Amino acid sequence: MPSSTRTRTTTPGTARASARPAGRRDPGPEASYSIQDAARLTGVTQHTLRWYDRIGLVPGLERSSTGRRQFTPDHLRWVVLLRTLRATGMPVAKLRELTEYHQKGGVEPVREVIRGHRAQIVTVMGLLHNSLTVLEEIEHELHSETYRAGSPW
Repeated sequence: MPSSTRTRTTTPGTARASARPAGRRDPGPEASYSIQDAARLTGVTQHTLRWYDRIGLVPGLERSSTGRRQFTPDHLRWVVLLRTLRATGMPVAKLRELTEYHQKGGVEPVREVIRGHRAQIVTVMGLLHNSLTVLEEIEHELHSETYRAGSPW
């Protein structure tokens, strides 16, 4: 997953992306970013940002006098959340629902959606870990001297 968000890797493949876009510490709520900067800072393509705007996933996005989208730090944080949820399998319909809750100021419904999605991710991670263990055992047996042609593995 290509991303411009700040990551720290301690073990290969275990990067942890920040919920805060990379690049600036705390630019203040009045800061404004172009779509190019928003794409670079969030790891979401310009095309996807335009689509998110068109389908209403980035509420309150204003335009300059020339019609260009102006992203605030809050928009960038929201887009990073959307990107994270999409990357972990949340359907766009659920993102729309989440955005509606967010627009209405409903913190608790947003928390519930995130908690539920997090629980699904934990379950999938457990299943993937078990699958990896089985595959490693099979691979080990295939490389051992006890493997016989025609056995299940």
